[in-house]
Amino acid sequence: MKLYSTLVNIFFFLTCYGQENQLKSITLINNTAKNIFVTNINFFLKGSPPNIIDTANKHYSYKLYYPNPDFINLSYGDGYQYDFFVRPGEMLEICDHQGHIELRKNNDAQRNIELLFFSMHPEYSSRFRIKYTQLPKNISLIKRDEVVTKIYTQQIEDFRKYCNNYSISDSVFIRYTECFLYSKFILNKFQLQTDNYVFKEKVNSFYSSQAEEIFSKLNCNECFNIYSYRSALWLIFNNVTKETSLNESKKMLNKNPINNGRNFLLAKYIYNALLSKNNRLDSLSIYELYNKISDVEIQILLKPYLNKINIESEAVKTIVFTKNFEAKTVLEILNQFKGKIIYLDFWATWCKPCLAEEPYSIRLQKKLDKNKFVFLFFSMDNDLSRWKGFIDKANIDSASFLLKDNFDSELANMLGITEIPRYIIIDKKGKIIVSDAPRPSNKAVEQLLLNLATR
Repeated sequence: MKLYSTLVNIFFFLTCYGQENQLKSITLINNTAKNIFVTNINFFLKGSPPNIIDTANKHYSYKLYYPNPDFINLSYGDGYQYDFFVRPGEMLEICDHQGHIELRKNNDAQRNIELLFFSMHPEYSSRFRIKYTQLPKNISLIKRDEVVTKIYTQQIEDFRKYCNNYSISDSVFIRYTECFLYSKFILNKFQLQTDNYVFKEKVNSFYSSQAEEIFSKLNCNECFNIYSYRSALWLIFNNVTKETSLNESKKMLNKNPINNGRNFLLAKYIYNALLSKNNRLDSLSIYELYNKISDVEIQILLKPYLNKINIESEAVKTIVFTKNFEAKTVLEILNQFKGKIIYLDFWATWCKPCLAEEPYSIRLQKKLDKNKFVFLFFSMDNDLSRWKGFIDKANIDSASFLLKDNFDSELANMLGITEIPRYIIIDKKGKIIVSDAPRPSNKAVEQLLLNLATR
C-alpha cells in the first residue's frame, strides 16, 4: 500500500510538472516553403539574433516566462513583422497565404478567425515606430502627441470592428488593446527612430509630467510575457527615476502594485547594474534587491549574471609592489587570500584622513579572527621609497602593497576610485561584496564583516 501511494504521488508530480511546462510553451509547425524568423528578446529586453524555424526542422517550441498569453513576432526576414496573439499550450501551424504569414489551429474555426486579424495587419507589428522623418518638419510636440494618439485610437477601432463582425471574445479584445496596443502606444510616445538627440530630450521632457501616472497604469499582472509591455514599463521607470538618487530609485522599484511588475523591474534593474561599467550599486545592494524578487524562476534567470560579480580580468592584471620592490599582479595577491573575507584599504602616506583611520584599523584587525579575515592595504603613493620608509617606520605588516599607476590604474578605474580613503570588501570566492564599505572608525563595519563571514 505504501509503495502504491508513493507511485501515485510521483505520477501526480510528473503530471503537474509536465502540465506546467506545457503551459509555459507554444509549439509552432512551419508548413511554409520558407524559413521563419522568430524575434528573440530575453526577459531583460536584450535582443539576440532571431531563432529560425527552417523547412527541414519544422517544429519549434516557443518558451513563455509565465503561463499567460503572449504575442509572438514572426517574419520571413523581408521587413514585414507579424505579431500573433498566442495562448499557453497551443500547437499552431505557420502557413503562407499570398506571401503573408498566417497562424492556424487545427479544428478550431473561431481561433483561426482571431489569428487571421494579425496576419492582415503586419503594419501593427511591435517593430512599428513613428519615425522622426515621417513627421512634418518643425511639428510641435502637442501636434505630435495628437498624431500618436490618432494612430492608437484607429488601431483600437479597427480591431473593435473586426471583433464585432466575427464575434471575437471580449477577453481577446482587452488583451490586445489594453496590453499590447497600449504598451506600443506608450513606446510611440516616448521613443523615436532618430539621431536627433535634442528632439528626443524635448519629447521626454514633454511627457515627464505624465510619466508617474502612466507608470501606475501599467498594472496588468498577466502581461509580462509581452516584451513591448516590459519595454514600456522599463522606459517609464527610467523616465521617472533618471534625475533621482539611488535610494529614490530603489523606492520606485517597489511602487509597482503588481507582483510580476515588481519582479520584472527588480530583475531588470539588477541586470543593468551588473552589465554597466559605471555601476555604483555595490554587491550587497544587488543581493538585497535580488532577495526581494518573489519569483524563483526569475532569480534563476539572473543567477548566471550574479556569478559575474567579480573584479574584471583586465583590472586584476594591475601591478602592485611589495615592500621588497617585488612586482605582483592583483590577482596573485587576491588568490593568496582566497577563502577569507578581504577588507581592502586604499590609502596613501600623504592622506591625513587615511592615517586617521589607522588606529581603528589595527584595533579592528585584533578583534577579528585571522583565519577568517584579512586586511590588505593598497597605497596610492607615487614614490616607492617614501612609501617603503613609511610602512617600515610604522611597522605595518606584509599585507601592504603599492599600486602601480595609482589612480590611473585599471583597478582604480574599474572600481571608480577617485578619492581616498576607500574601503572594499571581497568575499571568500574573490567577488566584490561591498564596493564602498564603511571606514574602520565606523562601528557598523565590524558587524557587517561578521555577518558576511557567515554567508
